[in-house]
Amino acid sequence: MRQLVGADFNGDGKGDLAAVEAPPGSTGAFYLYPGTGNTTLGSRTRIGTGW
Repeated sequence: MRQLVGADFNGDGKGDLAAVEAPPGSTGAFYLYPGTGNTTLGSRTRIGTGW
């Protein structure tokens, strides 16, 4: 993973994580990992490609 960023992307009041999965120098899939309100993240959802 690269280009990690955290924020409340889905508006539920819990911190989420977004990241690009790709080898350096290539484009890849953009994923959202939703926060669950405890110390874990929910299942990832692909939200874009070509990053």
